[in-house]
Amino acid sequence: MKAAVLEDVGIIAVREVPAPEAGPGEAVVKVTVAGICGSDLHGYASGMYEPGLIMGHEFAGVVSSVGPGVAGLKLGDRVTAHPILPCGACAYCAEGRVNLCDAMGTVGITHAGAFAEWIALPAANFRPIGELDFRRAAFTEPLSVVLHARRASGVAPSDGVLVVGGGTIGLLMADVLRLAGLSRVALAEPNAFRRGVAERRGSAAFDPTREEAGRFCERALGGAPTVVFECVGIPATIREAAQTVAKGGRVVVLGVATEPVEMDFLDAMYNEKSFQAVYSCTSEFDEALALLKGGALDPLPLATSEIPLSAIAGEGFGRLSGRHDEIKVLVHPD
Repeated sequence: MKAAVLEDVGIIAVREVPAPEAGPGEAVVKVTVAGICGSDLHGYASGMYEPGLIMGHEFAGVVSSVGPGVAGLKLGDRVTAHPILPCGACAYCAEGRVNLCDAMGTVGITHAGAFAEWIALPAANFRPIGELDFRRAAFTEPLSVVLHARRASGVAPSDGVLVVGGGTIGLLMADVLRLAGLSRVALAEPNAFRRGVAERRGSAAFDPTREEAGRFCERALGGAPTVVFECVGIPATIREAAQTVAKGGRVVVLGVATEPVEMDFLDAMYNEKSFQAVYSCTSEFDEALALLKGGALDPLPLATSEIPLSAIAGEGFGRLSGRHDEIKVLVHPD
């Protein structure tokens, strides 16, 4: 089959690789669509992932084969998949915190992912999408990360919130906050195209390279934000989030930071600022899928490009890495 293989730092190429087969308890899915995630970009550019990896963990497709012992899945089922491959035996798994599993695997990071024609996973990871559009279903994973962050933050309708970053995660974060009843949501994003998308979706957006975040929040929120969601993962934006949040406020970091971050700990200490890093999701994956099936939130306008697998290096990773006017690039393996 054809698959996009990470060959080295900043090098991804479409190659012929053996097609997966369904082992005991597994199913193979023909991938219809897969999204390029910000963490894929970090792995591609930083050397964080092993060469030879097939990335891609946001996807949807059709079951093409099932292995021995599989119940509840059949050929032709339309599905997406939870990205965490838990051991099922450690204390974290027993608590339902599979994203902290002591022996965790992750689709597209430690396990061959969806930038390929087919993907094999444990059948338990697949979720039926019913009649939900494949492209919308591919947003289930990023939406689940956002829902996990909202839950971890303890954010309330009375909070004034700053979202840092207008990529897929930042824009979905703002959407979810509004769905939760928050009316004071500001979004920091230097790219004019992304700011326009944020404004059309209901956020008060500004360019942090032209206006200091604190001043904008004073105007748009009526004061310093009590919660800041950092959705970029750059040391400078994490530091700015810490500086901008109100006394007694909370910074929730969703962005993948591959470099060390220097912090003013005395400011955090004297002003009782708290920090919460979040990773992936747990049961929020099913919550996200239910939201998409119910139509409460439509992520499809965030899909700015759809490309064939053959174009993933240039039109996919190349354009996203080059900061073009893109938000989510969807890849079609066939």
